[in-house]
Amino acid sequence: MRDVTAETARLQTEEAIDLAHAWVHILASSLGVRALFVKGPALYRRGLRKKRTSSDVDVLVAPEDFGRLCSALEEAGWGERDSGFVMRNVSHHSRAFVSPSWPCDIDVHTYFPGFLADPTLVFDTLWARRSSLRFAGQRCAVTDRVSSALVLALHSLRSTKKDARHSSELTQLYSASFTPAEQKELGLIAAHTGSAEALEGVLSHLGVAARLSDSPIDPSTLRAWRVRTEVSTGGLGAYVWLRAFRAAPLRMKPKVLMNALWPSDHDFLVMRPDLPHDPKVMNAARRRRLVRGVATLPGVVAAIWRNKPTDARD
Repeated sequence: MRDVTAETARLQTEEAIDLAHAWVHILASSLGVRALFVKGPALYRRGLRKKRTSSDVDVLVAPEDFGRLCSALEEAGWGERDSGFVMRNVSHHSRAFVSPSWPCDIDVHTYFPGFLADPTLVFDTLWARRSSLRFAGQRCAVTDRVSSALVLALHSLRSTKKDARHSSELTQLYSASFTPAEQKELGLIAAHTGSAEALEGVLSHLGVAARLSDSPIDPSTLRAWRVRTEVSTGGLGAYVWLRAFRAAPLRMKPKVLMNALWPSDHDFLVMRPDLPHDPKVMNAARRRRLVRGVATLPGVVAAIWRNKPTDARD
């Protein structure tokens, strides 16, 4: 008879996702951190997309609590997921954590791209509207149905032209049913969180009357959002590197450019874990990547130009 006690029990991903929601909720509560779960299984439970198994748990926290929750995860044995040059050196909106004992990531967000108003205002707005769902026996705070629809739309728009799944999820959202009261709330919350301009096409598909944001938003942030959602398939990488180069201090620009053109072995394997650690194979793949990236630059530059302030184009 096989000795099952000698074998290591492994969580299935779907089980781990539920348990991780509950575990993060307990951890955040012990710190006095308001943790609001976004995306994931809640979207299916809200009737906003079809059921599928997520690979990570997304938790949004107030900006002032971001560092505390990340530190607590590290103290509990979670390490930050290995990342490439851009993720290590450019400020981003989230940090992804992994553990050898868990088959899922935990992504901690300090803000959610597309909500263009002040991140603290956005979090407080979503938190005030929160509801709860049960995960592994724990009642966890999640975005309500209307806020969840906005989150799903923003997430899908960021990579709809690159990712067929996100395009499909946006189509599923368009098929969801919203009451007149929910349609009104969609418009109000989008305006208050600074996402009305980012979602103008989506909101009209959902039967929401067009309106402008009633919270201050940074015009340059809105332009960056529009460029990102306009770049064609394959152009996103070139756009990210171009933004990193423009944002880098003068002393860092040569290093950013070098890594954009010819990433290190470590960074390239992070981007392409499917490649064998063979210099000839990796260099051939680097050359193909470089050719593709250069080919997409005109489209990226054109998108940036279209979204420049009118006076900057004159």
